[in-house]
Amino acid sequence: VCHTLLNRNGSYISEENMTKNMPSLKYRPVLAYIHQLDSGEYDFHGHDIEEYEDENGVIKYKYLERQVGSFTADDPYLEYDKDMDKTYVIATAVIPEEYTMAAEIIKKKKGTKVSCELCIEDFSYNAKEHYLELEDFYFSGTTLLGKNKDGSEIEEGMLGSRLDIYDFSTEKNSIAAHVVENQKLIET
Repeated sequence: VCHTLLNRNGSYISEENMTKNMPSLKYRPVLAYIHQLDSGEYDFHGHDIEEYEDENGVIKYKYLERQVGSFTADDPYLEYDKDMDKTYVIATAVIPEEYTMAAEIIKKKKGTKVSCELCIEDFSYNAKEHYLELEDFYFSGTTLLGKNKDGSEIEEGMLGSRLDIYDFSTEKNSIAAHVVENQKLIET
């Protein structure tokens, strides 16, 4: 979902603060704005918002991204990635194969970059190191990232943050095997 310490946008989340706040990922939405590229293929875009004026002349914003999945009740956890030299928040989400093209796009791309959405409730500025330290926050969602219309990649704010497919086949998952076995029992 994201990583601890300093990220590309100049904010910083200590491992302690991440551990304290990452349970808020449970049941949060996985969002995406799916659009057609100049090449004709479909991909995700980013945090797409449309600005408009209401009947009273007040500027409002409409989110164009839609929910394409949801994080589960499984506890998120931290995992160190030696190749990236970063500690990442790992969480489980489900993306239905029906209703949107999201699962199809993810499979075709063999995963996709993501950008987490945080609602910051408390922070401080580290003047010596020149970063914003996020102390108290919650996850409001995670957005799937893809390409601009011209095919150029949209980069993630936290380098290496991505969504990958976890195989739920019966050969690789004891829970899936248990469900299949229960189904056989019910049919019998």
